[in-house]
Amino acid sequence: MKKTRVFTIITSALAIIFIAGYFVLQGVIDKKFKELEDVKKQITIADNKFLQIRNQNQLLSSDSDEDVLNSLFLKEDKVVDFIEEIEGFDDVLGTDTSITKIDEIENSATGNPEISLTINSVGSFDQLIEISKLLENMPFEVSFTGSQLSQELTREGEFVDSWKLSADIIIHTYRKNK
Repeated sequence: MKKTRVFTIITSALAIIFIAGYFVLQGVIDKKFKELEDVKKQITIADNKFLQIRNQNQLLSSDSDEDVLNSLFLKEDKVVDFIEEIEGFDDVLGTDTSITKIDEIENSATGNPEISLTINSVGSFDQLIEISKLLENMPFEVSFTGSQLSQELTREGEFVDSWKLSADIIIHTYRKNK
């Protein structure tokens, strides 16, 4: 009887130690994942700043005013590259981004052609805010004509960590090839 009691106490103590160790280890892992997310955000911000500096340097090093002016416009033959760049945000941020609508429209005030895009993206709240920042800081004149940010629900009506962004943007500095 005494051996059974000692065995029960020892196994109970070991179980408590293992359970406590599990929660401590889980906390350490969660902290490391949070640090990893922060590093990814810093890399994204640094990459965006690098692109802005590169674009500024291109403007400063251009040989003629025409080259400077042309670099500020999205040209018709570069639209596909631009779309791939937007959809490439997935690689950087870990989101699921797609362009569901693209139209060439005419600005009613100026008569100039513009590109209208509808972009849908699914990810965490922070990831979708980063996508909004990246879209806003594109090297072309971009304006948001509408956006909707919503949290997804399960079938039971409970919120999940996944958010959905639907953004309508217009690229004002679009130029057809001549």
